[in-house]
Amino acid sequence: MENTFIDTVNQNDATQDVVVKEKIKKNINISVVKDVLFFVLIASLFVLHFVGKPKNNVAIPSGGPVVYAHSEGTGEIVYVNVDSLNQHYKLVTILTDDITAEKSKQEAIFANRQKALEAKAAQFQRNYESGALTPTQVQNAQAQLMKESDALQKDYEVVATNLQLREMTALQQIADSLKIAVARVNSVRNASFVLSYQNTGGVIYADPSKDITREVLEELNKAYKK
Repeated sequence: MENTFIDTVNQNDATQDVVVKEKIKKNINISVVKDVLFFVLIASLFVLHFVGKPKNNVAIPSGGPVVYAHSEGTGEIVYVNVDSLNQHYKLVTILTDDITAEKSKQEAIFANRQKALEAKAAQFQRNYESGALTPTQVQNAQAQLMKESDALQKDYEVVATNLQLREMTALQQIADSLKIAVARVNSVRNASFVLSYQNTGGVIYADPSKDITREVLEELNKAYKK
């Protein structure tokens, strides 16, 4: 059971006996995506429906919105292997490494701050037990320890939230680039549906001839070719 720094206050004759215990934050571990797991979310959302490739834009003379004319899709259903994208799309590796590095950096910072706070609490305990502190000094030290503990917790929550937002931004960036790449690849094939496929998903078998993963990966990684 986690205790506050000042766990109990007991009356001992005319003096106040304060028992100080360490307030330990268990498992400072900022929760963000690990390794290359960005596509876990995307796999559940990535179902692109095409009704043919766009032809020429037809502008309304009155200045209204642009209307796109579409040809009928072929009715074909193709798919993209999410596991392969996750492994071979260079942007996934770049973003994952970036967030993982920041996560490790922040964990180290908070671990050091936590140790420093624990050391202060231990020193306060020793000083109190030796009778080296006046009642006013005890009260001030208690208040300072609690203040620093609260600040540590608040800073941790801010950093964790920022990393989660960074993760969601990365997911959106990957999802957007994936949709664009699939649309470009499908502009030639003109399939009616492009679905996601995973080896551990609900689909037991997928026809290899309907797999457009290679073409999509080539499109995605064009910007990263040297």
